[in-house]
Amino acid sequence: MKIQKKKLITIFYGNDSDEEIKIDNLKIKDEIFNYLKEKLSKLEYSRKKPSVLKHAKAPLFAILFVSGIFLWTFYLASQIAKGYEYEIAGGKQGIGSLILGMAQFGTTKVILGYLLILSIAFFSLIKKLKNRSLTEYLNRN
Repeated sequence: MKIQKKKLITIFYGNDSDEEIKIDNLKIKDEIFNYLKEKLSKLEYSRKKPSVLKHAKAPLFAILFVSGIFLWTFYLASQIAKGYEYEIAGGKQGIGSLILGMAQFGTTKVILGYLLILSIAFFSLIKKLKNRSLTEYLNRN
């Protein structure tokens, strides 16, 4: 079970099963947690901040994914600028055709689009890291 300085108590049952209880009043939430801590004295109490990697996993994954797509698109755009021609064979529309379509915009526009999306992802990452708060845990030994 963990509690954050947000208005939320999360109870973990194991095997990726959990339940979230939202309590609007922080004082009542603290009273509930302290009551559980007293009544469940067999549980070990601890306080810590979540790791940066665990807390910001989604924005970091988005940055890596967007960077991979950018590298592929930029490579194709630079090859098209050199005079190479590409076509989609087999008539299947997939991610390759989407990347090739974006590469048609040219290297400058691909870079500008990447920087725009990357700045949004970095803003999200910074916001997520600023909201990292001390978390209290009650763990079974």
